[in-house]
Amino acid sequence: MTREQLDALARRYLSARFDEIESRLCEPIAEHQHEQEVDHVADRASEVSTWLAHADYRYSLKRARAMLPADADRDTQRKLARRLLEVELEACKAHLRALDGEPLSIPFLSSASPLPEEPKETPRLSEVVAMYADDKLARKAWQPRTEEQNRGALALVCELLGDPPIGDITKDTMRELAQLLPRVPSNFAKKFGRRNVREVIAELGDADNVPRLQPKTINWVLSATRSVFTWALENDKIESNPAVVMRDVKEARARDQRVPFADADIRAFMAQLALPIQRANGTDPLVLLWIARILALSGMRLGEVAQLRKADIREVQCIPVFDVNAQDGKSIKTDASVRVVPIHPRLLELGLLDYVAQRPCEYLWPEKLRTAKAANRSNTDELSRLLNRRLRAAGVEDGRKTMHSFRHTVSARLTAGSVPEYQIADILGHENESMTTGRYGGESPPHVKLQALSMLSLPI
Repeated sequence: MTREQLDALARRYLSARFDEIESRLCEPIAEHQHEQEVDHVADRASEVSTWLAHADYRYSLKRARAMLPADADRDTQRKLARRLLEVELEACKAHLRALDGEPLSIPFLSSASPLPEEPKETPRLSEVVAMYADDKLARKAWQPRTEEQNRGALALVCELLGDPPIGDITKDTMRELAQLLPRVPSNFAKKFGRRNVREVIAELGDADNVPRLQPKTINWVLSATRSVFTWALENDKIESNPAVVMRDVKEARARDQRVPFADADIRAFMAQLALPIQRANGTDPLVLLWIARILALSGMRLGEVAQLRKADIREVQCIPVFDVNAQDGKSIKTDASVRVVPIHPRLLELGLLDYVAQRPCEYLWPEKLRTAKAANRSNTDELSRLLNRRLRAAGVEDGRKTMHSFRHTVSARLTAGSVPEYQIADILGHENESMTTGRYGGESPPHVKLQALSMLSLPI
């Protein structure tokens, strides 16, 4: 190929990069995120400069080959690969100048017009979704429940868009999708069966009495869609990513979705659990009472309490603790979830250690309370159902109050007691991004966490 033809291909790539940078710059950014963005782009520029200096084209050869005719010789491939690195470096420099407040300007883009782009046949969106899902499963990146949720979300996207070739999907297509999602009725399959979702949306119009997808569900669909298009770009199914324009919708604040318990709620709930009623579905009420007590006085997640073994109740530095770990196949939410939580003095007063010693099995609770009925269900579905049923029977009817509210209660009470935020994060198993007390500060020692937890006073 001639120099002009290679330059035209390089300009085509630069145009795509320019679009990505412009879209990113259009979004508001916090001051600390701005500094991170500058560092990230500067590091990228330095990396690309090093590759150019050492004629290391491994990182751009794959893209160059995809842009060239199949019979292009090795020399042509390497020439274009170098041009693409030069383009990447120019794009990084332009991005840095724009982040510094200068106009986004890439003079290289204004040279001779690029070659007319020949239409490239691309697979349909549903075919790319299938390939994306196969890749996720092959890498064991999805659990069965996650697979079901993502496949459902992406099937909805394919139907809303009419399953076009993925290369025909534009930013305008993505904007239309974002406008359609809030109009989709909730529980669509149960209510409308196999009917076409677009037809149903048109029939319903703006009727106020029809429940629609909640913001949390919409954001799940948007996230799955962005992931598919990112994967498609990385795997050369498309040449640019139209999904970069998709932004999450605003959800209710987490503090409004789940609220802390009042003392009256806790008192009524514990009294309901302590009633000598007949076993529900073969579950000993005393088991539910102890689980609720631990939730209330530890701030642990329901899934963490459900998986407790007798061996997880131990001493660290002479302090009785709950050892939250991923041993023996137990699942954890994040890396920060692995921690020790001191046992609250009130639990010791109530006889927790004696109760644990008397348990007949390795795990503290029956298997049905810590395992899922099906692969696509949560491990704690049955336990959550039993506890929340008793919570409502106790007269706590606010739907924002569930077993997860105990975590909010612990957090709110400790915050009100002036416990430092990083110590609360260590107790609850939250990520702590502080450079001083987070990644480099290490976890608070057990005696410090015990001192903080001991400030927690609940009617239990």
